[in-house]
Amino acid sequence: MNDKQDLPELTEFLRAQGHTTEEIERIINKIHEHDLGSMIDSIMDSIDSGEFDIQKIIREALKDD
Repeated sequence: MNDKQDLPELTEFLRAQGHTTEEIERIINKIHEHDLGSMIDSIMDSIDSGEFDIQKIIREALKDD
């Protein structure tokens, strides 16, 4: 598996379901894609509601420039 194998409980669950190593890798990759999309949606919602100060993050990220 690749470096995204950070879901050992899910891996074992899928293995017990009879999935191959290749199938498990594909499933976990899809979960990571879904998580990234959910995280971005959550961040955008937080920015819109004022709970997340994106300007502060931008300043911190670019302060070395």
